[in-house]
Amino acid sequence: LSGLDVGKYRLAVRVTVPRDVKLLDIEPEQVEFELVKYIERSLPVTVKVKDGLPSDLFLESVHLDPREITIRGRESMVSMVKFLRVDPTLEQLETGGELILPVKAISEGDKPLEIDLETEKVTMSAILAKGTPKKLIPVKVKLIGSPQEDFLVDTVIVEPAKVEVEGPSNTLKTISEVVTPLYDISEISSDQQVLLPLEPLKDESVRIISDPSIMVKVKLKPFTV
Repeated sequence: LSGLDVGKYRLAVRVTVPRDVKLLDIEPEQVEFELVKYIERSLPVTVKVKDGLPSDLFLESVHLDPREITIRGRESMVSMVKFLRVDPTLEQLETGGELILPVKAISEGDKPLEIDLETEKVTMSAILAKGTPKKLIPVKVKLIGSPQEDFLVDTVIVEPAKVEVEGPSNTLKTISEVVTPLYDISEISSDQQVLLPLEPLKDESVRIISDPSIMVKVKLKPFTV
């Protein structure tokens, strides 16, 4: 097979026999085979509650061991895996304690996959809470303009750096930051400190439950040529 690349082949069978042996027949005379690329890939394990959770319950915290699993197999199969998942039931979560759950490799259209998992089970512990899911989201300050030509922006300090929001868990997963209105620092020549409001989130189902304003400190440093 030396020098052959990935693909399907049909090759003649070669037989080497001792000098005092006569070769009469080979069956089969040719062999069909396929060479495939065998790869591995690490994926995080996600959690999906079987049949979902009631509207007044959410998973406050989830601990998985391991959180990431290596999968191995044919390149065509491994590339089809979208993510790995465990499916605890509501009854299991209400019981509490540690759960040993089988891991599923999820592909597009849930097609069956011939792959090997580094481990086929994970240990899961979770806290089931009542109310609306909450999440800490980083704050992003939007600055425009530049200081006077003899100064550069050294640091921008945001207090607090994160704010707490609440809303549906699926929506919270899509929110990565909370932003402020544009703050103009054109031609400033000294450090600035200002209280800025946070812009409302686009999705009305999510709201900010911490202080709707943040303190922004812009520190300058001299610029020399």
